[in-house]
Amino acid sequence: MKTTKTYSLILCCCFFFLACSSDNEVIEDPVVVPPPGVEEPISDAPCKFNLNGDLPVNGVMVIDCILDLDGKTIELPENFKFDFDGGIITNGTLKFNGGYIDGRLLNSKLKIEGSTKLKNPAYQFLPSRWEIVQGKTTQENALRNKKILEDNFEMAQALKAESFSIGAMDAYFYIAEEYVEGNYYPTLEAINVPSNFTLIMSNDTHIRTFPNSSSKYSLLAVHDAENITIKGGNLYGDRDEHNYAGGGTHEWGHVLALRSAVNVVIDGVRAVNGAGDGIDINSIGFTHTPEGYKPSNNIIIKNCILDSNRRNNLTVSDGRDIRIENNQFLNASINTAHSTGIAPGFGIDIEAERERGDDGELIYDEMARDIQIVNNIERGGRKGAFLVFIGYDILIEGNQTENSIGYSFGNGIKIRKNKITAVGSDKTEGTAILAGRTANSETIYNNDISENEIIGYNVGINVKNRDTKVYKNVITDFTTAIFPSQLENSEIYSNTLNSSRKDSRGIFVFMTSVNNITLRDNDITVTSNPIKFASVNLEPEAQNWKVTVTKNTTRSPVHNLITMSHNIDVIDNHFFQSFEIYDSKSIELSKNRIDTNRDGIHLKNTNLSIGIKDNHINIDPTKECIIVQSTTNDGEVLISNNTCVQ
Repeated sequence: MKTTKTYSLILCCCFFFLACSSDNEVIEDPVVVPPPGVEEPISDAPCKFNLNGDLPVNGVMVIDCILDLDGKTIELPENFKFDFDGGIITNGTLKFNGGYIDGRLLNSKLKIEGSTKLKNPAYQFLPSRWEIVQGKTTQENALRNKKILEDNFEMAQALKAESFSIGAMDAYFYIAEEYVEGNYYPTLEAINVPSNFTLIMSNDTHIRTFPNSSSKYSLLAVHDAENITIKGGNLYGDRDEHNYAGGGTHEWGHVLALRSAVNVVIDGVRAVNGAGDGIDINSIGFTHTPEGYKPSNNIIIKNCILDSNRRNNLTVSDGRDIRIENNQFLNASINTAHSTGIAPGFGIDIEAERERGDDGELIYDEMARDIQIVNNIERGGRKGAFLVFIGYDILIEGNQTENSIGYSFGNGIKIRKNKITAVGSDKTEGTAILAGRTANSETIYNNDISENEIIGYNVGINVKNRDTKVYKNVITDFTTAIFPSQLENSEIYSNTLNSSRKDSRGIFVFMTSVNNITLRDNDITVTSNPIKFASVNLEPEAQNWKVTVTKNTTRSPVHNLITMSHNIDVIDNHFFQSFEIYDSKSIELSKNRIDTNRDGIHLKNTNLSIGIKDNHINIDPTKECIIVQSTTNDGEVLISNNTCVQ
């Protein structure tokens, strides 16, 4: 073991080291580096030497005492090195010419100049060495904390650190608008993480927003920077201590902001209680002005916890090639005792901005595309789990949520293999997947909803617009499983729909027009109408529109129903109940098998242009295979080649 000594100066002499110290002892053991964030005690003994004498080229000095430079600048010989052994260098400047310094010797009262590097490229930031004020403090101290941390980032970069670690620290940082003269830019006034940097924080790292009244802020930010990893740590907004008195929504106070961030990984960060978002991803400039546009891209958000942020837990307004994986999105936008959640209120919101010019053409101010939302957990949110308000080529896969998933405007959106489970009465009355908008379908198309498991929602899937596939979903315990509306050129197929809830329906098309829609190979077990069309395709423009219902299997004590609807072909299905048609036009029932203890097919009220042919109907002997009320003219119904077994 090493014995105590004042200092050791090691000279490289051919093939051996000559150790020189006050007691002439040879250094036998290397310095043991403590775990990240553990601050070793500093000797309180002043050094019995100074650096004013001649120092050798390639020398190594081991510091185990307090070395006071007395305010001087010490010019070091070539390749001189400093090792740590419980001491510190203070009150002056070291001017290097190569060599290295152990990072544990760095502190607020030592200035480094010249060219050197850290002995260990994994730099450990030790708050007490830098006079970080921890705990509740003043605005002045919180602002100073911010400057200290940013200055350390820059210093570590200059010393060629490969990573920057923070262990135990609990401190406030002031990043608000009030202290800035002139224009205020939230991501510039945040704690900025520079390019080519790895920031590693521990579970005991707590970085807090000093309470403020700014309508916009960012606590930690990547601004116009690249090649960055941020790992671990706890980041806090000031949501419940924020001063909202200045008017406005104050919805832009973000915990972590990525603005024109490129090649960035956010891993295992906890971001909570932002007055706005937990994480916000956006870009400098606009897509329609390429000379000033710097899109965020190639971003990974993984293993994070985003909790109780007032607006959304995560927002993407502009960015591409983004993967959001294995995170927990908790309590998004909930109301707290001290602040009310604000819209939109989602775990994740993809919300690029666009507008129409005077010529009617779309102008894309922002673009959010090529985004993957994979294997996340969402619980407890106020409004919904994940929403693509405006976005393109988005994958939402393998997530477990309590709240809804959906899209408003976009194409190339895939919602698949998610498990959505209703929790609480407000969820059981809602819709699990909201797919599209009652709006022009110009940009809402080519979307895919597949292999999801939906449990306990009032409506499983509400789907609109065009060129959409809804398939292989398993939906249970619902009132309506699938609700198509204003849908064109789409397929709904191979879904399993099962509910014992009172008055539950399988596929319900109501008061809408749909065109070139195929419902096929679905397996439906419900307590009311397995398939129901009501007031469908009545608009003049829909007079030639068509719906095809084929190869489905349905079970229910209640009949399938077409009422006040036009242009529906029902072909080659297996129905374990009767089929009724009211006040409808251009309906074909052919090649179906109907097994029921009621009448097989029943036409009521006034119907026009009805074809019933090639069906196989098994009924109770006391019932009839086909009944046509006299209110329907015989010439309007073609009945041929049906098989009736009683």
